[in-house]
Amino acid sequence: VTFTPVNWDTPQTVTVTGVDDDLVDGTITSTITIAVDDANSDDDFDGLDDQTVSVDTLDDDVAGFTIEETDAATEVDESGSTDIFTVVLDAEPTSDVVLTITSDDTGEATVPASVTFTPANWDTAQTVTVTGADEDIVDGTITSTITVAVDDANSDDDFDTVADQTVSVDTTDDDVAGFTVDEFEGSTEVTEAGSTDTFTVVLDAQPTSDVVVSIGSDDASESTTTGTLTFTPINWDTPQTVTVTGVDDLTVDGTQTESITVTVIGEISDNDFDAVADQTVSATTTDDDVAGFTIAESGGSTSVAETGTTDTFTVVLNAQPDSDVV
Repeated sequence: VTFTPVNWDTPQTVTVTGVDDDLVDGTITSTITIAVDDANSDDDFDGLDDQTVSVDTLDDDVAGFTIEETDAATEVDESGSTDIFTVVLDAEPTSDVVLTITSDDTGEATVPASVTFTPANWDTAQTVTVTGADEDIVDGTITSTITVAVDDANSDDDFDTVADQTVSVDTTDDDVAGFTVDEFEGSTEVTEAGSTDTFTVVLDAQPTSDVVVSIGSDDASESTTTGTLTFTPINWDTPQTVTVTGVDDLTVDGTQTESITVTVIGEISDNDFDAVADQTVSATTTDDDVAGFTIAESGGSTSVAETGTTDTFTVVLNAQPDSDVV
């Protein structure tokens, strides 16, 4: 400002303007110095002391961070698919800021341990990749929580009080309730002599409670089976053996084919397995009965006399017929 012999007694206004920065630095006091410019002023004023004005500049920067989800949601599935969200600081720190990232259910979703912002990259958004984790439980879509928090011990103190923020992650299940039947050598065959054959049953996914499977033949006169199998959340993936045993009858009926049905007993099984469809195994039972008849003579021979005496022999069928045999 310049004063002349004319305006020397007219006050001149000095405007002080706050300058914006991005630092979280609170209220800063600076000093404005007013001094006579000796080289360009009346020499009588050269010896005047400088005077100062203290100026407080109030900070408008607030420590914090912003999370932005892709498409406003975070979704993965158990096949290992990924989704991302970004994190960026809201203001410039004076030293590093470390944000820890944790999942409350690593069996459903995993994340990197942390991201670090410096005074140089504080305003560059960093990407956090969320990865779906596979498990064997039939549990549908599970929502887990990702927490982003300032690591106080390793961060600018101005960020210590910043509140944690969370991201909800939906993990889509890829496990389907069901069971698999595996026949020994691809078929099930027994005979009426009481021979046996086997097949195995195993669940396709881990239940949250027991699953009881019934095994039943539609013709118990030809073959019988193991009654039930119980799978638990522990042994669900261990195949259990079903033994099929041939049943003897006296009928000449050739090779018979019966159906063995494997059924989940819904009333006493994990609800997720209630709707699982039955499966059937075709079992063949080979007949051991042969059509024929046997004659037995009394005393080993048959003798009669012309006087009209009698003797006897017997006749009996060797197997039960389906209809009369004359």
